[in-house]
Amino acid sequence: MKKGMWISFLLFFVLSLFSFIQYMENRQYEKYLSQQLFNDVSSVAWSTTLNSFLLDDLMTEKKINSNQLAIMKSHYKRMTESSRTIVELAESLGLIDEEYPSSPYPVYMVVEFREFVKSLEKQMEKESLSLSNEDIERLHVMKELNQVWFTAVQDHIQGVHVPDEDQVINGGVSSMDNGVTTDIYKDVYWGVIINNKDWVNMVKQIQGDSQSFEDEIEQFFR
Repeated sequence: MKKGMWISFLLFFVLSLFSFIQYMENRQYEKYLSQQLFNDVSSVAWSTTLNSFLLDDLMTEKKINSNQLAIMKSHYKRMTESSRTIVELAESLGLIDEEYPSSPYPVYMVVEFREFVKSLEKQMEKESLSLSNEDIERLHVMKELNQVWFTAVQDHIQGVHVPDEDQVINGGVSSMDNGVTTDIYKDVYWGVIINNKDWVNMVKQIQGDSQSFEDEIEQFFR
């Protein structure tokens, strides 16, 4: 009888230990995903917000200098990499429907924009490059889509601040007090964003509202 009780106790202990280890591993993995997601959502918030100022300047000036080109390359690199990670995570967790013509949708659009920026880089022989009417039309499409993504961030992500125009300097902000993601963002999402639906709703809005740009992407960038 005692032997049977000891065996039962041992089995219970082993199962409990195994469950605890699994729980801790899941918590660590969840923490890791939250950290990555926290950084990627912040990256999309920063790049779309600051990119909006830059695109306005370029369409007004109708030229681009080497510094602006480098900044725009950086913005679209961040937008491409971070948005791909975010959408793929939402897909892998089954949080969004994979009903779009490409995956991860609509990342291909900003990939096309990156290619356009590279083409401008190849044309630049001096410190600045005059933009053609066709270039301006492309920038207009880029601005409109950027606004769609920017609006989705603003609508769903807490603690996102839009700096004043005079606080935006060389593609960044004059001080972290004027930063795009604030302490509120950190307080709300640090370590737990994976379990918050705000980022999922942001993705759904970006996907839905980006569909209307498919024809323009095809016309101007392919």
